[in-house]
Parts: sequence; structure tokens; C-alpha cells
Amino acid sequence: MAESTTYAGLTIGPIGEVMRHSKKTREQWFGSYFFSWFMEIVMTNLAKLYGKHIFLTPRLMDQPNISYGGKYPDRFVLQTRQSVEDVYAAIDQICDETRQFFSKMIAELPKGKPFAHVDLDHILKHFLQIRFFCMDETDFFNSVQGEQKLPVAIADMILDSLESTFFFEPGQSEQTCNMCKMLPACVSIAEKKIEMDLCPICYLKRFAHESETLTNRVYFKSAYRVFPSIQEISIRELDTKENKDIINSAKDKENDNEIDLNQLNQLLKKQTAEKESLKQYHKYIAIVQADGDNLGTLAKEPDINPQELSNRLFNFAADVEALIDNYGGYPIFLGGDDILAYLPVCYNNTTILDFVYETYDTYMKKVDIGKQKTSISFGVNIVYYKYPLARALEEAGNLLFNVAKNEKGKASLAVSLTKHSGAANDFVLNFTNPAQTESFYQLQRAIRADKTILPRGISHNLRRFQSIVNKLQQSEPQNQSANRLDAFFSNTLNEPIFTQYNIKTLKQFVHTFIFSHNHKDFDSVLNILKYLKFLTDEADHG
Repeated sequence: MAESTTYAGLTIGPIGEVMRHSKKTREQWFGSYFFSWFMEIVMTNLAKLYGKHIFLTPRLMDQPNISYGGKYPDRFVLQTRQSVEDVYAAIDQICDETRQFFSKMIAELPKGKPFAHVDLDHILKHFLQIRFFCMDETDFFNSVQGEQKLPVAIADMILDSLESTFFFEPGQSEQTCNMCKMLPACVSIAEKKIEMDLCPICYLKRFAHESETLTNRVYFKSAYRVFPSIQEISIRELDTKENKDIINSAKDKENDNEIDLNQLNQLLKKQTAEKESLKQYHKYIAIVQADGDNLGTLAKEPDINPQELSNRLFNFAADVEALIDNYGGYPIFLGGDDILAYLPVCYNNTTILDFVYETYDTYMKKVDIGKQKTSISFGVNIVYYKYPLARALEEAGNLLFNVAKNEKGKASLAVSLTKHSGAANDFVLNFTNPAQTESFYQLQRAIRADKTILPRGISHNLRRFQSIVNKLQQSEPQNQSANRLDAFFSNTLNEPIFTQYNIKTLKQFVHTFIFSHNHKDFDSVLNILKYLKFLTDEADHG
């Protein structure tokens, strides 16, 4: 009698809820890293029983993941010749043991006063949403309607339905966590002379950096306690050996060693001429979220099996991790095509959107490899350093999934810059339109090299004529509209003061965006100009 193949898949959550209730970067980081670490332990122990080859996705690393970025997504899919009953029992037992490992880690945290008679593992057990299935191959392939034959795609459908059953027990009144206001509290801590009751998850997120279990595992850069703060990331290009003492002097010892950027600015101004003060973008941070487009289409290619695709995604994530470091940033999650990272707006003569373009190019070379079947889209949220971190993260996700991925052909970059005043500045770039993309990056390089290329307040000045340009854009034939645009610039920017600027470069940029294929409206063009002037450290009316 031939052996039957068993298919199994597991999903874990709720990641969104854990990351949403975080006020510090290290809390958001560990909120994501926790789930990735959990999955790594489960997969590693299953591999000890049945071998690494069982996993269709994701790829199991040869060594423990000691870097910042979590490498394991919130689900896995496997196939094996072991019986359904044995695999089910093994997954169930390993998940219990892994949860107990983290319960022990929480109990051993040195901070706070634990509540008596609180069962940490009970709270964790009822909060973590672990769902899995084990099926023989007949039931597995018959579980979905239609002609879907890709095991990973079928497993994803099953796991999607299991995720709809997520449910956890909330805390009760005075016993509820003061931070997430969801789970029962287990410990009381004092910060800035304020007492707080925290649940196991919020307690672990806040103080994981003091756990020997974590610090013995992950290779942390010596300059930071575990994960750098928003300010430490935003001023990364100033974090040089020469500035080290100055930056340390600006840290608030009474406020978790957070950097006082106003004080740092004053300290830098007192230095010699070679030491420049803060630029306005040093008070902003970029949250980048990326996700692959149409991966299922690539998976259907006859020469692509699940392990091959997993290997491509794993190698891509490894390259992105190096890119993030090269651009002065820090990864939150690096799960194949699913990327989340915090980066400075500018670093070593590069910008955050240079990073995005290089990441896109890497994806096309390492994952798509000339097939033209898949691409990757991005949401980039640039916010003031005092902006609520949880809201900034949620908005980055909205930019990716509700804006960039809704563009025709996807393969897009949705950007939002929210100034300190609260004024929002949004635009979208499409990698499927190389003329527009190249025009943007050419102008960005030029304006970074010489900020006087464009007049101060140019977007505000041109916005007065928005209705005129909109009519030009709608006019036919297009060559006459282009001639009228030339006349518009000649008549509008004809004062002597404009002779010192490169108006020709500006005109070419506007022409490319409003008259090329998949053209943009003039408002989007003005928002791009406003963003570019932001990079030059020049205020542009809000």
C-alpha cells in the first residue's frame, strides 16, 4: 500500500493587535519579532522530527536568526509522508512547549512587581491565536472548489478561513492592562513615578531588552540598548564618531535616554563650521512597508516549485536586510516579499526613495528574474518624530494596500509626508512608467546636489495656476498643449529673480508627468515638488 502525503499548515496571530498597542520602536520591533521567533522555534523542532525538506514555505534557515529583522512569516506550509495523526500531535505539542518557553521568559523579566496568583501561561494561551490543519492529500486537494492545484495556494485558502476564527479573552475592569486595555494585567511597573499595570504581552514588549534570553540570541549593535529610538534613527547620518559625545549629551536620562533634538541642535551649532546643525528632515522618520504583487502568477510557472520560490524570497530578504543597513535603517520584519523597516529620510547622500528603488530593482532581479509575472509595491510614511508611532505604522499599511496596490499594474510607490504642522503631502510613483520614474529620480539627484536648482516656495507659487495647467492637460492635440505649457512657464516665471534657477529642468519634469503615459494630475506634481524641497531643508509653506 502506497504511503499517503500529509499536508499541514499553521498560522499565528494577532500580530496587528500586538504591534498596534506600542509607543516605542523597540515595542513595535519585538511585537513583530516575537511571532517570527515563535514560528522559527516551531519549524525548527518539526524539522528535528521530520527533516527540513518538509517545508514548502517559508525556507527554514540553517542557523538561528540572530539579526534584528524577523525572517519567518505568520504561517508555514509543509508536506510529509508521516501520518496525519502524528503530524497533528507533533505540531500541537511543539506549539504548547514554545508558548511555555515564552511564558518562562516573561516570568524571568527583572522589572516590576508580579501579581500573585496570575497564570501567565493561561493568559498567553488564550491570547495567542494559533490555528493549524493536517490533512491527507485526498481531503487536501478536495477542500477547495475549482482547479487550483498549487499546494501553497490551497493551504493559504484554508489558513485564511482559520484566521477568521481568531478570538481572545479580554481582561476585566481594574485587572485590565493599562496599555493595550485588552488583556488581564500580570505585573505592576513604575515609570516616571507613574504606576502601570501591564499584561504579559505589553510587559514583554516593553522590557524584552532586559531579558538575557533575547540578548544572548540577537546580535545588537553596541550603540543601542536593543532597538534604536525614533530620534536615533532619524539622525542616523549625524551619528558619527565625531558626534558621539554630543549626541550622548543630548540624551534625557530621566526619559529612557531619549534624544532631545532641540538640545542636540543647539549643541551642534556651538561646534566648528564643519559640524552642521540639524536639518528639518532629521526630525522625521520613514516607515517603509512592502509586499510582492501577483506572486501566485509566478508560482504557476512550470519551472517554479514552492521550495524554489521560497529560496528566491529568502535570498531577496537577505539582500534587503543589507540594503536597509546601507541606508542607515533598521528592519522590523523581513519575511520574503513582506518587508517592514524604519529608516532615516536621508543618509550618506541618499534618500529613502533611493532605497525603495534599489529594493524594487533587487526584487525584479532576484524574485521575478525576467518573467514579468510579479513585482513589488511600497507604502512610505514620513512623519515627524513626535507623531504617534502606532498610527504611523497603520498609515504605512494603508498606503501600501489601499493606494499603491490599487494602482493599475501595481508595482507602485505611495508616499505620504506629514509635516509637523499636520499638513499632509501625498503622491504615487509607478515603476511601470519608467519615463516618470527616471524623471523623478533625475530631479531628486539634481536638487540634492544643488538646492538652488528650484526656487523656494515653487510648489506654492505654481499651485495658484493649477486650473490653467489642468485645462492644458485636457486639451487636444497634445503637442499643442505641450507648446502652451512652455508658454505658461515663460509667462509665469519671467521675472529676473528666476534667471538664477534651472527652470528648464522644472519644465521638463512637469511635462513628463502630466503628458506621458498614465499621466498624473498637476496636484500630484506639486506634491512631488514640495517633497523634493523638503529634502533641501527649505520650508515650502507648511
